[in-house]
Amino acid sequence: MLDCLQKGKLFEGCEEVYSHEKTSAIIDVSIKCPSCPLRHDYKERASMVTVLENEEKKFGVLTISLSSEYLEKKEEIVLLKEAADDIAFGLHKIEKQEQVKLAEEEKEKKAHELGERVKELACLLEISKTIAYSSDLESTFRNLLELIPSAYQYPEITMARINYREEVFTTLDFVLTDWKLSSDIMIEGEKAGQVEVYYKEKMPEIDEGPFQKEERILIDTVARLVSQHVLRLEGLEDIKEIADILITVFNNSPIGMSTYASTGECLSANEIHAEMVGASVEQLLNQNFNEIESWKKSNLLLAAKKALSNLKTVRLEILFETSFGKEVWLDYKLVPITSRNVNFLLVFVVDINERIEEEKKYRNLFNQISDLIFLLLIEKDYSSAKIVEVNDSACNKLGYTRDEILDMTIFDIYPMMNKESIMNIEQIVMDTGQLSVESVLKAKDETIIPVEIKSIFYNIGGEMFLQSAARDITEKKQAEDYLRQQMEETELHLDIITHDLSNMFLIAKGFLDIALEGDLSEEAKDSIKRSKSSLIQCENLIKNVTTLLKLKESKDYDYQPINFEKTILKAENLTKELYPKKKIEIKKINFDQNFLLKADILFEQLIINLLTNVVKSDARDIVRIEIQLEECEDGECIISISDYGCGIPEKERESIFDRYSEFRKRGKGSGLGLFIVKNIIDRYKGKIWLENRVKEDFTKGTVFKIKINQWKKEEQKK
Repeated sequence: MLDCLQKGKLFEGCEEVYSHEKTSAIIDVSIKCPSCPLRHDYKERASMVTVLENEEKKFGVLTISLSSEYLEKKEEIVLLKEAADDIAFGLHKIEKQEQVKLAEEEKEKKAHELGERVKELACLLEISKTIAYSSDLESTFRNLLELIPSAYQYPEITMARINYREEVFTTLDFVLTDWKLSSDIMIEGEKAGQVEVYYKEKMPEIDEGPFQKEERILIDTVARLVSQHVLRLEGLEDIKEIADILITVFNNSPIGMSTYASTGECLSANEIHAEMVGASVEQLLNQNFNEIESWKKSNLLLAAKKALSNLKTVRLEILFETSFGKEVWLDYKLVPITSRNVNFLLVFVVDINERIEEEKKYRNLFNQISDLIFLLLIEKDYSSAKIVEVNDSACNKLGYTRDEILDMTIFDIYPMMNKESIMNIEQIVMDTGQLSVESVLKAKDETIIPVEIKSIFYNIGGEMFLQSAARDITEKKQAEDYLRQQMEETELHLDIITHDLSNMFLIAKGFLDIALEGDLSEEAKDSIKRSKSSLIQCENLIKNVTTLLKLKESKDYDYQPINFEKTILKAENLTKELYPKKKIEIKKINFDQNFLLKADILFEQLIINLLTNVVKSDARDIVRIEIQLEECEDGECIISISDYGCGIPEKERESIFDRYSEFRKRGKGSGLGLFIVKNIIDRYKGKIWLENRVKEDFTKGTVFKIKINQWKKEEQKK
């Protein structure tokens, strides 16, 4: 039964009275309380159950087992009820006393905790003051070590240590123990040290070992304040260093510098600025730009107000007389700056007198150039090419003023220029470096002026410029026209003479051939053959002269397929006719009867001149020549003509193809043969050079090598 009551369990009858808001009731325990272990001991007895209640709070029930006769008496019931009320009152009073005691204990606990927090706040306040007024780390750390222990729960056994970089600072009584609380000093994301707190003795475990959670917050806050302080001190050092540098730069700058308030007062100025305007720094500091006459007259004041109003940099070059009587050219750069919502004007000044003088010199030189010079600004889409600079020669030649031309685009004076031509010019200039072309310009009076134009592109600051120099070639064109007319007349006369001489040679050779068929002595026939050879040599000389004229006049080459073997055979026969007394043996190597060269009718004359040169240079009666053909993989071929003559020394080879070569002057003939050969090779864009027939011994003969293009099959089909 005692166990049930200790557990707060009421028996059935008592529970019924307690739960149904009855103050008391008389019950039969044996019936109402079947689980009560005493129900059998109190048979024939009744029980009075009274609720113990005071001030609307129930504390339990009072159960009294009496004989039924007592429970029938009213005064007994009243007495029992009074006893229950007294007991309830006593229980209520005891409960109140317990609550008061608990409240006092809680109050003392809160007061203690509040005291701890006050200590912590006081410590943080002192730490903040120390950090705020400290200018070096060592004194800061030592002051913090004196303050930290007082904020902890057991200050009498609290020790502290601060590690920073390579330095360590501790309280006087510091020893290492196992009871430690620490927090990292973080500088720009990296650990730079620690703030540590130790207890000398073991203390009861609380939140983090013997330390409270508030003490963890405290040490973390101290470490964070230390980090901020370190950054501030290091930042102040950097700022001080930068400030010193800026002051040094300001005072020693080769550029004039000054600052003005938005109201116009001069706040600072360096010596160079003062020198530029013929004043002292003190005089500048006493000025207000709103009152400076030179600023008003030169539009500098207007520019300053514009810069401050729009908060945009303004730059201008001005010539003005300063307030101190000095006339100077100055380049002003006005830069508005804002600090703490207040606008200032930073002024940079550069003395440009020397540059202006140099520009005048260059302008004079520029204007004295006889060529017409234009500088064009090209739009990115090539739609326009505005003239941004021009010299006096261009103005005078075209009949415009400088201002008129600077208001034009190149299309106004260059009729052949358009968007596409600008793009083409740019591409050519990029490929070759510059463009030179003959064209025409249109003057103000509509006169067309022939010019030779050289152009080059520039990229300056992301903008594209075209510089063109045009040279008047009117006289050159007139001279060319005159020469062309003279050449045409000369060519006409030469054609007439050549035609008539060829007919005469043909008739003469015919008569000589007829004479050779007659019954003549060998001596007579030999004389006729020599005469015929002389005629052929004269005819070949005239062909060479005609060839030279064609080479000089012709610029557009009409290449055609030339059969190599047939051409060699014709040249061989003619050479043998030219030198009837000599036995000429020509050995042909790697010949192909279908092999074609990319050349023209002059190729035959080229071979004739080479063969006759070999024969003339060989004093023997039997002249041996080898002609070899070699095909190359690159679509070219090499023709080798070898002789067995006396050879050509190395030092003579470079000049052998010159018109007035000293080496060829020592031989017989006009001296035009090899000169014509070189010109024809150049016409074919080929190459000719000499080698020794026997290596290392030039006296054993010479090899003329020619490299020219083959006639390709696809060209034949075309």
